[in-house]
Amino acid sequence: LEEHLGAEKEQIILVGHSMGATMVMDAARKDAFLLSIPIGLGDWRVVLDSPKGVRDHVNKIKQYTGVSVDPEMLRQSKAQYVPEVVFGSCPLTPVRLIFTRYDDGPKTLFPYFNEAQEKCTSMVGWRILPLGDHMYGTELNRFPKLIRDLYSRISLTLLKWQLLDLIERAEP
Repeated sequence: LEEHLGAEKEQIILVGHSMGATMVMDAARKDAFLLSIPIGLGDWRVVLDSPKGVRDHVNKIKQYTGVSVDPEMLRQSKAQYVPEVVFGSCPLTPVRLIFTRYDDGPKTLFPYFNEAQEKCTSMVGWRILPLGDHMYGTELNRFPKLIRDLYSRISLTLLKWQLLDLIERAEP
């Protein structure tokens, strides 16, 4: 964005979901952007400590994005995905985490988040979407397509509303 469109870092909003949430948290600790919105951040040890979990996640990334990820590289980089690192220092960018009602994030990350909020004050905040799950209904295969599509549309609309509200509040 800086190189090709001439954007200043202070104009850029970082948004990442799931594993991408960890990456935008990391970027927010290293540089000053307008805002960082990690969506569905979790403790990746559950996935990355299990060979099957890594394999399943690599397959999922390939299936949904077309991107091939080396399982060994993912296993080796798991240290950067643990909450102690993610919340290890105050961000240079304001961070507003978004969790859905059924994410494990609030339960597993609250002690780290609470500590970060105390030491970093208003730089770190969070919101919970009441109806969504981690994939916003897009992977709910146990329901008929019509119900799955409706649920996904509702939870994705709530997510978009939260994102727009956060962006509006962040704009100078």
